[in-house]
Amino acid sequence: MIHGVVNQSCEATIPLVIINEKKQTKLIDAVIDTGYTGYLSLYQNTKKRQQMI
Repeated sequence: MIHGVVNQSCEATIPLVIINEKKQTKLIDAVIDTGYTGYLSLYQNTKKRQQMI
């Protein structure tokens, strides 16, 4: 089971670990979407910081 919290902006969030090509990891708080379609989207600046583009 996934456990998350509601942040100060009233958004439901869960902890999510992202891994880049060099196997480096970063823990982020991901806002979950109740209309989840099976895809994950990251902000462009998050991708750049992890060299995921």
